[in-house]
Amino acid sequence: MPVERADRGLNGLRIVRYCVAAFLSVACAPALATGPEENVRRSVTEASVAEATPEAAEMFSSPRSASAQNLRSVAVPPRSIDMAECLSMLELRPGLLSGVCRSASEESGELHLVIVEVTASATTRTYLGPGAGDAYYMQQTVFASSAAEPLVVIAESGAEFSYGLGLYLVEASQSVTYAGELAVGASNGENVVSAAPFVLMDWDDSGLCLRFAQDLVHAQPDGTYSTLSRDRVAFVYSSGQLREVDSCASRRERPESALVVRPSR
Repeated sequence: MPVERADRGLNGLRIVRYCVAAFLSVACAPALATGPEENVRRSVTEASVAEATPEAAEMFSSPRSASAQNLRSVAVPPRSIDMAECLSMLELRPGLLSGVCRSASEESGELHLVIVEVTASATTRTYLGPGAGDAYYMQQTVFASSAAEPLVVIAESGAEFSYGLGLYLVEASQSVTYAGELAVGASNGENVVSAAPFVLMDWDDSGLCLRFAQDLVHAQPDGTYSTLSRDRVAFVYSSGQLREVDSCASRRERPESALVVRPSR
């Protein structure tokens, strides 16, 4: 049964926090570790994709795999970018940073993903993502392909358990698109943890497709969790919209569900 409800500030959307005990038959575990070193860094190869999903060979005619990057951490004085505190800052490329910071202008102290441009004369925050509500941690995983596609920043946030994955695209021009949030996590047998380490990502001519190397879990309104088979769910970003599909091969759109939280327009 639910033990706590709280408002989560994602474009005014009310997100309900539930204890995972109803699904896993255990009490809520302590907060997840927040260090970026906890993230699993993996290269997506043809072999690993084929192992993760039986239909992988049919997914793309010419996929361009994106792999998680092991990026250098840098320090930026938070006040120089009008933020109260920065928990992490990664160098996406020379002169361009991606960070997790708390706003100096909000009483709520929400966490945000920020993009920062650094030049010889100034350090400037060029993008501020939506607030993560009552989440008290946010972790970044950055994916890049060998081609000209945008960098993809996955920002996973949560508290006692993972809330889901925010998806951001950073273009070569340094413009940023917030695609939306995937309200999914993974189970470690005791708690709902980040699904980011299990992301498998590819680009093709029609857009970006994400699938997972492990089954996912999703919170239900009654406080229980449902399990989603890794072979039957994927997410596509194309034509400016994030959608749930049955596979990267068919791209058949599934009925509207709570798995995808799109940004308000």
